[in-house]
Amino acid sequence: MRIVGDISHPHLKITIFKNDGLFSVKCESGMIEQFFKLRDDVRLQSPEDIKKMFDADFIKKIEESLKNLQKERESAYFRHFGLADEGFPELI
Repeated sequence: MRIVGDISHPHLKITIFKNDGLFSVKCESGMIEQFFKLRDDVRLQSPEDIKKMFDADFIKKIEESLKNLQKERESAYFRHFGLADEGFPELI
């Protein structure tokens, strides 16, 4: 798999990969990421085609999805382990 492009965005890191007839697009926000796999076909043959598909409306929905995933991850963590920030240890 190799990186063939990226999509600039102020809040997300969006990377386009290519591997054996398959494009993969990774969208990252903090510690959460979402991967999309897209088969190479007559409509999707280049990073530019991928960028057309990942338009502003689609990226906005991805951003909302990543925010929801972050909330769910935090909820699961707190449900099982309590608060993440228990303060700093006392230094002498």
